[in-house]
Amino acid sequence: MSEVNATLPQIRVVLRGEHEGNLIYEGDLDMSAEEQAQLKSIIGDGLAKVTVSKELSHKDYGNGGSVFVSVTLTCDQSPAIIDYAAATASHHVEKNVVEHHNNLKQTLAQLGISS
Repeated sequence: MSEVNATLPQIRVVLRGEHEGNLIYEGDLDMSAEEQAQLKSIIGDGLAKVTVSKELSHKDYGNGGSVFVSVTLTCDQSPAIIDYAAATASHHVEKNVVEHHNNLKQTLAQLGISS
C-alpha cells in the first residue's frame, strides 16, 4: 500500500507596504477545523497539488501596498477532484483577499503610507 502524501490546507497571506519597502505582514493562516474536515475527502491518493493565487493592490500616487493570497490543496489525481479542489481554493482565495485588502487599507492609513 502506498503512503499518501497529504498536506493540510494552508492559506498564505502577504501584505506588503510599498513605501520604503515596509513589510506589514507575511505568514500562514490556518483553515478552521470545519474547513479542513470538509477538504479531507479530496486528498485521495495525494498525488496532485492545486494552487490558486491572487494579488490585489491599493495605491495612491505610487504609494500604498498589496495583498497576495495563495491557497494550495493536495488532492486526488482525478479530473473531477482537481476541478473541485481548484474551485474550493478559488473560493478561499477570494474570501481572504477581500478581507485582508480591507485590513491592508486600514493599516496603510495608520502608517501614513496611503489614505
